[in-house]
Amino acid sequence: YIPGPRYSAAADPTLNPILGLAGEGRGDIAMLNAMGYQASAVGNHDLDPGPAGFAGIIAESSDEEGNYYPGAQFPYLSTNLDFTTEPNTEALVTSDGQLADNIPNALARTATLSVQGQTIGLVGATTPKLADITTTGSIEILPADSDDVAALAAEIQMAVDTLTAEGINKIIVLAHMQQIEVEKALAGLLTDVDVIIAGGSNTLLADATDVLREGDAPADTYPLVFQSPQDEPVLVVNTGGDYTYLGRLLLSFDANGIIDLSRLD
Repeated sequence: YIPGPRYSAAADPTLNPILGLAGEGRGDIAMLNAMGYQASAVGNHDLDPGPAGFAGIIAESSDEEGNYYPGAQFPYLSTNLDFTTEPNTEALVTSDGQLADNIPNALARTATLSVQGQTIGLVGATTPKLADITTTGSIEILPADSDDVAALAAEIQMAVDTLTAEGINKIIVLAHMQQIEVEKALAGLLTDVDVIIAGGSNTLLADATDVLREGDAPADTYPLVFQSPQDEPVLVVNTGGDYTYLGRLLLSFDANGIIDLSRLD
């Protein structure tokens, strides 16, 4: 969500029958719930209303009249943000590495998905420049040097390593870096990561099979393919924001959890 007409209109009490309990920003959460979102990175606009507003949008709530808002039915993830240092978000923090379906209304560094009997690891990451572009309260942001991409990669790598130590060999990083060049750089720095879903730059990536809106042209192909330090494929995907496109990426993995590029769809 982002402050604007749709964000503000969600506070209209006449929307109680749809939202459960109206409130700013809650219309977008209702749409994401309806679409079946399983997890989200924490982005800068999520914190535009401040930590208290952020918590009020993703947490469940009710009023004395019996109206009930379920909040985000999926977790928000970021491994380089410490929400326990902020009173308004501390209560939403839950243990890392849990099944995403089991932790709605929650904040964590990592989560997992179960897909056809396979466990997929999810790691969230947020631009370290967060304090310069939104309202972060007392949330701790790492690394301290917001321009140090290698240090950011090290923060993400620690979370990845925790998941791989549990035997998970398929890892997706949900990144909100504002500049796709940062996600591209991370692709060459991270070990055991298969896919980076980029966010915040609204970079439209598409291939020749994609139907684009009139007047739109892709900035590059979909997906972008990079090599990890292990010389294994890392895919980066991104698309336009504000519900203009839905990205689709079907992957096949070998027994070691390596993407089979010959079967990429």
